[in-house]
Order: sequence, then C-alpha cells, then structure tokens
Amino acid sequence: MKMKHHKPALNNPVITLDHKRDAYGFAVRPQHVQRYREYANIYKEEEEERSDRWKIFLERVSECAQSPVDELSVDAISEECHSTSEADDISQAANVQLKEHVDGTDKLVSEASIENGVQECETPSVKNKKSHKIQIWSHIRPSLHAIEDVMSARVKKKANSSRKGQDNDSKKALQSIEEAKFSKGAAEDDSEEEFYDVERSDPAQDAPSVDTASAPIISSTAEGTNMDSDSLWKEELEVLVRGGVPMALRGELWQAFVGVKARRIENYYQDLLSQKSNHGDNIKEEEIDVKDSNEERVGQSEKWKGQIEKDLPRTFPGHPALDEGGRNALRRLLIAYARHNPSVGYCQAMNFFAGLLLLLMPEENAFWTLMGIMDDYFDGYYAEEMIECQVDQQVFEELVRERFPKLVNHLDYLGVQVAWVTGPWFLSIFMNMLPWESVLRVWDVLLFEGNRVMLFQTALALMELYGPALVTTKDAGDAVTLLQSLAGSTFDSSQLVLTACMGFQNVHEARLQELRDKHRPSVIAAI
Repeated sequence: MKMKHHKPALNNPVITLDHKRDAYGFAVRPQHVQRYREYANIYKEEEEERSDRWKIFLERVSECAQSPVDELSVDAISEECHSTSEADDISQAANVQLKEHVDGTDKLVSEASIENGVQECETPSVKNKKSHKIQIWSHIRPSLHAIEDVMSARVKKKANSSRKGQDNDSKKALQSIEEAKFSKGAAEDDSEEEFYDVERSDPAQDAPSVDTASAPIISSTAEGTNMDSDSLWKEELEVLVRGGVPMALRGELWQAFVGVKARRIENYYQDLLSQKSNHGDNIKEEEIDVKDSNEERVGQSEKWKGQIEKDLPRTFPGHPALDEGGRNALRRLLIAYARHNPSVGYCQAMNFFAGLLLLLMPEENAFWTLMGIMDDYFDGYYAEEMIECQVDQQVFEELVRERFPKLVNHLDYLGVQVAWVTGPWFLSIFMNMLPWESVLRVWDVLLFEGNRVMLFQTALALMELYGPALVTTKDAGDAVTLLQSLAGSTFDSSQLVLTACMGFQNVHEARLQELRDKHRPSVIAAI
C-alpha cells in the first residue's frame, strides 16, 4: 500500500470503516457500538452544519484580511467544505466493510493531501522518508493565515512576558547581592526601598501573564491584521470553535491555535533526530534548559527508548493509518521530544498525543504542536515530580466541593478520593476516557483558549451530568467504576461542551491561578 511509504497518509482524518471503528478510525468499545451507531447520523449532520458555518466565516475573514494570499474564491472555499461533507458522509457509513476502506485508502489519502496543501511536498517526502533525515513539513492553507497570525502573536507575547519575568528575577537576585555587600549595616527600610524600586522598574511585569499571554480567547493581535478592530469577528470565532472544528480543518486549525508558526525553528527537529548538531543549544530559553548540552540531552533521551518501543504497538492498535510507516514516524516524534525536553523525556500518554497529531498533520508539524502542548499548555505536568498535575487535582477538588457538596459528602462517606478518577482524566486530556468525538471537541476548545481552563470545565461538566447517578452508589468500587463507565459513554459531545463552557463560566484562568498559588506550597512541601 502507498500509505506505508507515503507520509501524507497520516494526515487524512476521514476513514471509512466497519461498525467497530468510528469516523476517525479509532476502535469503538464493544459495549458502546450500538450507542455510537445511534449518534453517527447526528455527528454527520453536525459536521455538515459546522462546515457550512466555517465556510461562510472564512469567506468573510478572507475579505477582511484584504491580502492576495488570504483571498479565496467562494468556489474554492465551497469546494473545501463540500469535500468535508462528502468525506464525512462516507465515513459515517457503518455497514461498509473494512476491506472496502483499505481498497479506497490511496484515493482518500490523495484527496486529503491536496486539501491540506501538502501535495508540493509529496515527492521529496518519499525520499526523505527513506533517509529519515528530513521530515515532512507544510504550511497551513492561506484561508487560515489570519487566524494563525493572531494566535502566533499570542505565543510571542507569552514568550516575551516569560523572558521579562526571568530578567526581572535575575535583577532581583543581583540587587539582593549588591545590598548585602554595599549596605550590610544600613537600615532595613533603606534596603527594602532599593529592592522595591527594582521590582517596580517595569510596571508591565507586575501584570500576571494569565491576563495577557494566556488569555482564554484572542486577547492579543498580530500587527498588520484587522482582526482586533472587529470584536464580533473574535466572538464568532469563539462560538465556532465551541461548536466544533470541521474534520478537514482540524489539524491545521490546531496548529494555528498552538502557534506552530511562531514556535518553529528551522532544522531543529531534524537536528534532534540526527544526534550530531549543536543547533539545539540555541533553542529559546523558555523552551529548553540551556544548561544541558546537546550530547547530554541525547544521552538522557536514550533511556526512554525502551518504553517508547513498548508503547508503539499499544498506540491505537489496528488503526489503518498507523502502519509500519506510521509507527516509525511516531517513534521519531517521541524520541525527538525526549531529546528536546529531557526534564520530561517520555511518559505514557504522550504516545497517544503524538499519535493523534500524526493522524491530523505532517510529522514535523506534529512535533511543534506537541511541543507547544507539553511545554506551554501543560508545563510542569509531566515532569518527574508532576507538581502541576498534583496542584491541579487539589484545585479541582476544591472546585468540586464548592459546586457539588452533596456529591462530595457521599464520596467522602464511601472513602473515594476525587483524584482517583479525575487524575487520569487530566493526565490523558480525556483521551481514551471519552468517546473520540467528545475528546476532539474538548481539544478544539482547549487548544484555542491557550490554557487548561477547558480541562477543569469539562471535568466539572461530567460531575454535573453524572453526579445524580453517583450518589446512588453503595461502595467505593462501584462509584469509581460507574463514573468511568458513564464518562466513556458521553457521546453527546455538543451537550458536554455546552455544559462545560456555559455552565462553569466562573472557572477562568485568573481564578485557577489564584487557587494554584494557594495549593502549590503544600504540594511542594509533601514532595
């Protein structure tokens, strides 16, 4: 099969499968097959509706951008979204045999490659695939450039804010040393006055990064675009994202949301795989610890190879796109990230993140998207101590106790800790915990917002949806099993996202940061 040698095969999100797999090629659990069939037509209708809405939206954005590269004809946009609907029609046919899918794979791959704008890379990708030196990379389609520019500006603003914070910390440390030397016998008030003068030297640094760089919606704009002047445009984008991203656009929009364009450094991914270049030492300070030499990073990453090899066949087993070529790409991606960030290296769950991204976008694009998720959105989550994950669990428990006191009292009576269930939810970002349609809808919002707010809102929504059933349980085992089972059958993705976003609007980044600051000291003390 060409898919085995042709990298764009991994970028086709539309799979035609038998009743045991969904529209994305993921296995449906036997106990959920019937329920999935009931929702298949609903998913199809929703996909067609959202494709139409996005088509109209992108038309207007292209007109507002007033740039030749961003202008698309109505026919071109219509063709893009129409192909999405047609492909989804095929993907929802539950009675089509797997053999028919395999026979038609090459055609689907070819169409997806053209639609994703990677056809110009096809010839070199085959050669590069053989050499394993240069990985496939492609830019997102022009109609999404305006969105990409805005999100890239958010990433750059956050990076600049982080660097300013580091500079400020260095200034404080230096000032403290100078105070100790110069005014050892001076009055305490004088010393404090000098310290606070340094701290106030840049008023912009006093503002928390959450309100700027990690704003939940689009709070920062790219120079040269007209987006910020139209608040309705931003509001509509938020509504569209919450309503779901079309299958054909999801991979590219996720890249735009994460700011891949702003994060990418030429040849860095290839250098990580080559194990020879020192280019990695020049990576931005906020992305990697510059104290580690390239050789040290390579050495540290090797210890993860064994676990990566074990997890490769466990990653979406049987998925048509993850054949031998797909597994090789997954291996390279995971090893490259382990070398990029040795403080995290590799941990279970990352294989599923990387595998999902490879199904939606080219290999190097997937690397930079994974890097943004791991190093930015979930910074501190997957390090050895997992401090931020533990902090978030304590924050979530406080939110649950505040919102659902009756449920928490019942769980306390049974001896059930909320983190027993929600810990895996957070660490997996709900992957393999919810049906795939729901997982992707949650990821749409989470990546768009640029922080972990949607993680909390979704978990709280599940508690609200299934709390009444939980309070009827008689022992701890039944409670945990029931919640896991109910979460796994949450096929109504629209209801879940609506409940999460609209029902818990008081759970926002500023409040979460305040609660994290409250609980972090106790977590660190326990470690």
